[in-house]
Amino acid sequence: MFWERFCSLCEREKIKPNPFGLKFGVSSGTITNWKQGSLPSAELLIKFAEYFNVSIDYLLGLTNEPFPLAKKDLATSDDAVRVLARERNLSERSVDWLNNTLDILEKTDEVKSVNEFKDLENKVIPELT
Repeated sequence: MFWERFCSLCEREKIKPNPFGLKFGVSSGTITNWKQGSLPSAELLIKFAEYFNVSIDYLLGLTNEPFPLAKKDLATSDDAVRVLARERNLSERSVDWLNNTLDILEKTDEVKSVNEFKDLENKVIPELT
């Protein structure tokens, strides 16, 4: 899947894979290996994702959403949980648990004593079992 995505992105940028790879110090032999199923190093994946403005997950074929989520898309914990639930196919019960846990964790910033923290902890621990 990487090779197909990589070629498609190169085509979008109007550059062939070999010249593109050379810009990053990658030999044509390495690029041939990618064509045969090998993957670039994590360092190169990061560079390619930044260059093409896509996520590494997209490059690897783990998602069909090419663009990384912007922080503004996750303005609230509910937004973050909604995205996580969609990506991980979480049950409604898991979504509720995550939202409740995040609410409690947000309150830990307001905790002023060890006893207050223990009270919050006692609310979360039973939900885990």
